Amino acid sequence: MSKTIIVLGDETDEHAAAIYFLLRDKGHQAYYFDTADYPQRVSLSFNPLTLSGMLNLPEVSLQWSEIDAVYWRCFNGFSSSDLENDDQNYIAKNDSRSLLEAFFKLCPCKWVNGYEGYLLHQQKPYAFHLVNKLNLKHIKQPRTLIVNEPADLLEFVDDKQYIFKPVQGGAHTEVLTAEMLEPECLENLKYAPITVQEKVSGGDIRVFVIGDKVFSIKIISQELDFRDDQNVICEATNLPVEVQRECQQIASVLKLAWTGIDLRLSVDGHYYYFEANPSPMFMGFEEMSTLPLTESFIEFLTN
Repeated sequence: MSKTIIVLGDETDEHAAAIYFLLRDKGHQAYYFDTADYPQRVSLSFNPLTLSGMLNLPEVSLQWSEIDAVYWRCFNGFSSSDLENDDQNYIAKNDSRSLLEAFFKLCPCKWVNGYEGYLLHQQKPYAFHLVNKLNLKHIKQPRTLIVNEPADLLEFVDDKQYIFKPVQGGAHTEVLTAEMLEPECLENLKYAPITVQEKVSGGDIRVFVIGDKVFSIKIISQELDFRDDQNVICEATNLPVEVQRECQQIASVLKLAWTGIDLRLSVDGHYYYFEANPSPMFMGFEEMSTLPLTESFIEFLTN
């Protein structure tokens, strides 16, 4: 049966385009919704009493009830009103955001993933805490501090090795060196906090949870952050059943029906959790591992 699917993103994103064209090839009605086009080239309406609404895209107008699923690939913000009056600009921005969030929260379709999962990814310290509250038996979390107070950081680190990375993301992981703990470097913490974690030696594993399916990939790399490695190798691997189940628990508590989870298998045989992405890149992993990630995702999205 043909489904109506919204791809949240645009044709310049490789993964959004791949899913869009594959949906079309399979006979589904797929449409891009680039939020950057809203509210000027894309419009929304919503009746909160009848819980009905319209999404008016450049090529089609859809009732919210006609949408079967949304693939949340990327949220590109929304366009500014460019009004001359600053107060009017402020009001216009807030009003646009408010209606867009109503669509995200109330459009009665299958969201892969939804607004809750997106927001939790924007709140990584809180998300890390939620995973810790699961009290998992087979997946640990490295000793971690999110900090922008030099004294607290100095009190936290000991003679073990540590790494640091952005709290929200946007840059790769680096080793925390002794020079970085000097006063002149610590001064930079006044501009923004960082995430500091005990360095876990071992091998990276990317786990894709797609509904009730779990696919795992061993990542072979000589770099601290495998994204910096031009010669990275990815191979399909099998995780213990209990670890797979705990990955599904992580996905569930973070409101993610579809996710890429970053684990590391330490040299002493323990699995460590780092984060779960609500819209992971998967095409490169699929190409190297030959796992059926795309087909499994399409099947889940349109089921």
